[in-house]
Amino acid sequence: MASVDLCLDRVSDSADAHPRPGDRAHDVGVTAMDWYLQWIGCAFGVLGAWLLALNNARSGWGFVAFLASNVCWILFGILTNAPGLIFMQVAFTATSLLGIYRWMLAKPRDFRARKSGE
Repeated sequence: MASVDLCLDRVSDSADAHPRPGDRAHDVGVTAMDWYLQWIGCAFGVLGAWLLALNNARSGWGFVAFLASNVCWILFGILTNAPGLIFMQVAFTATSLLGIYRWMLAKPRDFRARKSGE
């Protein structure tokens, strides 16, 4: 129980619960690079989701935004020693590359005509 109390003391002594660039938050080692990577990765991820949700001619760019997000999160995972995050983002990178291929690089196909002909 003493270790929990010590941990809570460290959190309550902190002047600011949210790290800023250059600050160290609660002794977890958040650096300015970590801070920027996580927020840039977050912004690209949200942008990608919005672009895909529009479901228009520009929606394929959502996968490009996801790919940028994947790169940021992989770097963040490496810097913060988060193997689960790295593995997940590598898998998401594969889906981003597949999306880029299918939406932007592959020749358009008429899937409706093929389905009705079956």
